[in-house]
Amino acid sequence: MTHRYRLGVQGLFFEYYSGMPADFRRHKVQWYQEVLGFLREHFDVVDGGLVDRVSGARESAARLAAQNIDVLLFIPMMAVMADIGVESSRVVGVPLVIWNAHELNALPPGYDAAALVAHSANVGTLALANALLREGRRFLLTTGQWQDSRVRVQIVEQLRCAGVANSLGRLQLGMIGEPFDGMLDVGLDDDVLMHNGLNSATTIPVSALQKAFAGISDEAVSNEVSCMKRTFSCERMTEDALRASGRLALALEEVVVFNHLDGGAVNCHSAGWREDSGLGVLGCYAVSRFVARGVPFACTGDLCTGLAMVFAERLSGTAFYCEVDLLDYQNDEALLSNSGEMDYRYSAIEREELVPHSFYCAAGGVSTVTSGTLKSGPATLLALTPLPDKRLRVIAAAGDVLDRKAKNLEVSNCIFKFDRAPVHRAFEEWCLAGANHHAVLMEGRHLKAVRQIAELREWEFIAIERKSGTV
Repeated sequence: MTHRYRLGVQGLFFEYYSGMPADFRRHKVQWYQEVLGFLREHFDVVDGGLVDRVSGARESAARLAAQNIDVLLFIPMMAVMADIGVESSRVVGVPLVIWNAHELNALPPGYDAAALVAHSANVGTLALANALLREGRRFLLTTGQWQDSRVRVQIVEQLRCAGVANSLGRLQLGMIGEPFDGMLDVGLDDDVLMHNGLNSATTIPVSALQKAFAGISDEAVSNEVSCMKRTFSCERMTEDALRASGRLALALEEVVVFNHLDGGAVNCHSAGWREDSGLGVLGCYAVSRFVARGVPFACTGDLCTGLAMVFAERLSGTAFYCEVDLLDYQNDEALLSNSGEMDYRYSAIEREELVPHSFYCAAGGVSTVTSGTLKSGPATLLALTPLPDKRLRVIAAAGDVLDRKAKNLEVSNCIFKFDRAPVHRAFEEWCLAGANHHAVLMEGRHLKAVRQIAELREWEFIAIERKSGTV
């Protein structure tokens, strides 16, 4: 994971039973601090304390909100009144998670009325969950003995999913250049973004990139080319081609930093870019350099996939821009490739090769792309699309990246085996779910996490999963 989220925590208490058994509150405070100690291993924890009344909930939640938390975690300590959690949720306005964390893992001998009160978190959890649903609030829930390793894995995953869901609402996406006319499957209008709780995208004209490109010093370009030669195999590239692509990478960095962008889409086929005598270089290396820094961009003005790439990067730390380009019926596999973009964090080799672009010509001559090789292992394919009612749909498919590629293609590519078989059925379901002609591949299996993030954001979710029986 690349992002460490800021976690607000409240222990929910009911003072009415504080004397039953004796030292009950002191014991719960001590146990609560132990739980916080575990959570601090994974998150920046902001302690909201034990809350036992609405006024206290309001004060605690305001304090947490002032510290810009990403997620609010409720830990019901016992059979609590639901109003305290509901009040906190109203004040804070961030994704919610409930941890019904149990101290016991079995019914002990001599379990009496005092013990029942001490371990009545189920009752408090039921009350809170019901009240939040009545409010229309989405939340995630983990129940289990708090020291169980499986329970700990689940609560950490849920809290991270909630952090991702919250971060998506704070994104600043950018569109550099204009989308292709007629490419109807890649558009993502501002009204759709805002309908789904997202910020509108910043539109950046190519002229801004042209200006930045012209202003990059020769010394800065030389330093970038030296870095390229240290990092990559560049034997097939001319000095002029490396300098042109390095200059564009630095210009893109200037534009992204100035506009405070978290990702988005570019279209180097826009007027004034690829065919312009002053700019005239493709953006494949420039966007590859940025995605490896956690700021991913899709190509051809595809803001749908740009948003999907940020989603994938925030969840997994990787985001490989690609297309499903060929179905291998004999081996039940698919070729995923692109036009030379790469996420270097997902690379299987230490020193990738930069090669001349073989797809498109540019006014400035040969452009630099990456012939990337992805790590083999579990992976998840992700896409996003708007629906007629303006809601977003998230589409995900699990599978594996295999330990081979189409070597002669000379752009980044991999062989992907869908969990859903046969491959043409997986592709049919992918298509019918509404994926556009681009996608993002991320390392690891994340269907459950993607589903949870979609639920918190109230987006529709479709998974392309393994099915039993024959087709």
